[in-house]
Amino acid sequence: MSLLGQNFEGEIKYEIKYFRIDNGKEVQHNDLKNIAGTKSILLVKNGYEKQITNSQHYSITVLSLSENRMYYKNSPKNDTLFFFDLNKFHNTPFDYEVIKNVDTIAGYPCNKLIYKNSGDNNMTFYYAPELSLDPKYYMNVRISNHNKLKEIMKSYFLRSDNYAGELVIRRVANEVIERKISDKELTLPPHKVLIEKYGR
Repeated sequence: MSLLGQNFEGEIKYEIKYFRIDNGKEVQHNDLKNIAGTKSILLVKNGYEKQITNSQHYSITVLSLSENRMYYKNSPKNDTLFFFDLNKFHNTPFDYEVIKNVDTIAGYPCNKLIYKNSGDNNMTFYYAPELSLDPKYYMNVRISNHNKLKEIMKSYFLRSDNYAGELVIRRVANEVIERKISDKELTLPPHKVLIEKYGR
């Protein structure tokens, strides 16, 4: 249970690294790091989420539950803000397995969720039950089975391994800060153009 209440509120800082699937070696490629980033910060409060990454792709994402939209910018300097209307997405079939007490990350004991969908976007999540959330907040966030994953974990992940082609994109938390998040911190980034995107 969170120190500030039943559900976790605060920020999680992640480090992002890239590894080859075939030999497990870390990939040191500056173009890849510039595009996808090397660190990110996730802010969470009552289901609302804002993630800031030092990348050229999805550098800022905001999950707005009141609008049921996910907004994103590909660069903080860009005047264009994109969004997905989450009402237009549906859950897809997937299989999963949960293994308990497999690791400790940023001081939190973690369970492991192995996620396999009908496509090639397989992922592994390490999540800390102590950083609890209410899955009801996410019941209509069906993009990438987000609602189902939150329902299974009932908490925020501290490590994710995303298997993409020949690479594993690994995001690992190095700091968890429980604190009150202001509404201002979760606002949309400045923009002049708003464009709806379809599919993901």
